[in-house]
Amino acid sequence: MPRRKNINRESLLATSAFAGTDQAAGLLSKLNERIGLFSIVHLAARENLFFAFVSNAVGVPLAAGVLFPTF
Repeated sequence: MPRRKNINRESLLATSAFAGTDQAAGLLSKLNERIGLFSIVHLAARENLFFAFVSNAVGVPLAAGVLFPTF
């Protein structure tokens, strides 16, 4: 029969008490990273929408024949 390992209960309680704070700190850092990523993606999407609007504002009248000579 294998001999059981002696476990120090005080050290287990101490590590489990601080494990919650470590997990919370990890979650907060991940949340901060995701907010930063969201702001970068949001800015890129807004820039894309702006340039799409500008190109359509210029391109649609050109395609409709605004520069077509009238004579």
